Amino acid sequence: MNTPKLIENHVKNYLYYSLQKCHENRVKIYSYILNIGVFVVLLVTFVTTLYFCRKKKPNQIDLERKRIKEQEMILDKIRYFQQVKQYQKETMSSLTDLPVTETLSDSLRNFS
Repeated sequence: MNTPKLIENHVKNYLYYSLQKCHENRVKIYSYILNIGVFVVLLVTFVTTLYFCRKKKPNQIDLERKRIKEQEMILDKIRYFQQVKQYQKETMSSLTDLPVTETLSDSLRNFS
């Protein structure tokens, strides 16, 4: 027995190809949206990275302050060593270049 068909073959093919075309359009739109989304995420990541790299880079004023601080530290060390040298020079005996102790110098002053 032949069962009656409610849809003709031409209409069935037309609906099939129409649905196929709608599916292809939907896939294209989804791929465009996905590609644009990935591009935006990468662009935001790149711009953010560049911004923070630039922000962390010291500016001219900070570099100048650092240079001055290093110079002051070096000058302080030089002054310290000059003071140590001067102190050693003052406490050394002129004849033997041996350090003179306070008790010995006091006893010599008291003796004379």
